[in-house]
Amino acid sequence: MVWPPVPDARVERADWVTDSLAGLNGRVESVVPRGYPAYARILHPAEGSGGARVTWGEVAASTGRELHPLAQFTSVAGRRASPAPAEWAGRNPKEGTLDVDQLRALSRILSDHTAAGDRCWLTVWEGWGNLPSRWRQTAPRVVQPYRAYYLFERRVDEVVEFAVEIARLHGDPPSSRPLTSTSAAPPTSIVPDPPRQPAPIRAQSPSQWWPQDRGWFVGSEIDFDSTLVGGSESLVEQIVTDPHLEAFRVSRRGNLTHLGDTVNPRS
Repeated sequence: MVWPPVPDARVERADWVTDSLAGLNGRVESVVPRGYPAYARILHPAEGSGGARVTWGEVAASTGRELHPLAQFTSVAGRRASPAPAEWAGRNPKEGTLDVDQLRALSRILSDHTAAGDRCWLTVWEGWGNLPSRWRQTAPRVVQPYRAYYLFERRVDEVVEFAVEIARLHGDPPSSRPLTSTSAAPPTSIVPDPPRQPAPIRAQSPSQWWPQDRGWFVGSEIDFDSTLVGGSESLVEQIVTDPHLEAFRVSRRGNLTHLGDTVNPRS
């Protein structure tokens, strides 16, 4: 793949998406186009002590709350609007992105549910702070209600690598400057660095992605801590039963705002 990624100018490829969304209303159908037989909600993992990956089910088990298809993490974790300490002390799930392991698992599943895996369309929200300013100056955008995105074309088996590439971007390249200081530094004794644990691989999911045949659609809304998928009944069944994904079936009218969790106490 080309580095750095270059946005595609054929933004009309996403017109059908824009026409099929229900506006930004907090429901599943505002993230994934209407018309698919079934929909799934994949929960982004939370982070426990030491950066450990924690599922929502594990958090619910520790707080005594109920995990259900429209659960909100703040309610499951016992978060409070007041300064009182939360019942669960870890970090909230990341919004707008799956992690690398989830992306790998989902890509593997999706590749079996399209005949057009060699040609997929991906969008990236224009507001991520690490994107090059030249994109904002020159690249056309997919414009949707309250959101705008850059468009890219990749194969479905390249999506994980693409997501890692987007996370690696650091805005514009720095201006030319010497790589070493021109002044001599005083001699110092060399102390070896302590061994370090390898850093986890970071990824930034595409905001939206779908194959040329539109057999499925994946949406990671920037303000949601879960990713939504529309597709066939068999696809959704495979997603919700995959051991690498914490996922539920949802309806296209499912409310993913804080009002949607009518089971657990509201924060």
